Amino acid sequence: MMSRYLSVPHRRRSLVELSVAMAATALGLAACSAPQSAQAPAASQQIAGDSTTTATSPPAAAPAPAPVAPATTSPPATTARPAAPGAAPITPAPATPAAAAPAAPPAPARPAEPVKVAPRVAELKSGQPITVRTTRALSTSNVKTGDVFSAIVEDPIVIDGFTAIASGARVEGRVSESDKGGRVKGKASLSLELTSVTASNGRKVEIVTSPIDSEAASNKGKDAKRVGVGAGAGAAVGAIAGGGKGAAIGALVGGGAGAAMRGEAAEIAAESVITFELRTPVTITEKK
Repeated sequence: MMSRYLSVPHRRRSLVELSVAMAATALGLAACSAPQSAQAPAASQQIAGDSTTTATSPPAAAPAPAPVAPATTSPPATTARPAAPGAAPITPAPATPAAAAPAAPPAPARPAEPVKVAPRVAELKSGQPITVRTTRALSTSNVKTGDVFSAIVEDPIVIDGFTAIASGARVEGRVSESDKGGRVKGKASLSLELTSVTASNGRKVEIVTSPIDSEAASNKGKDAKRVGVGAGAGAAVGAIAGGGKGAAIGALVGGGAGAAMRGEAAEIAAESVITFELRTPVTITEKK
């Protein structure tokens, strides 16, 4: 009700103050929101147009300018300098290609594992012949029972393609019997057998063979002649010593001495080739 008693100048001043307040409010809103800042001048102009005041109102504050981002300037392009007159043209160096990374070396191939082959086995059965060659002479005159001797294999023994005993292998044996012989009826004999052989695998193998016998030649005629000579020589010595009776005694003595004479020795010459036979089987394994 007090507005009725206000004078016209007071009313105009109130409207101007209201307009200024509203313009300030609009500017504050424009500062908070950019889109609203564009509408603030229009709102203030509309409010100012509605007033019928003829007095000159103070100018509204201009809206705060929006912050402008600084412009990015690109560096000026460098221009090639013109070559001096008479200077050799400059050729750009060729671009060096990037070195390729070295390839990884291939993994070494694993060597193939050797195929394991089972060693071959030779079975020498009973009765298998073994032919050897003697290396020295053997005689009843120079060896006795139990003496040892050596020889070499003459023929190799091959079983199913596997050489169990090679030619030239060492053989050992022994004299199983050496009999120099008795009186007229007796004659010398020599018996040999093998005891071991060196197999192709390098091992010494014990063997048992049938004995090989060698006898001296029959000397009955030679022995009888020796007996007669001995008896005659004894009779002559006895007759000289004591007459007829002495001759009889001498003949007996001479005859006995002649009968005691031995025959020829049994002998196996050196380099003789002899074949023995196995009495028991033997197993020989190939060396790997």
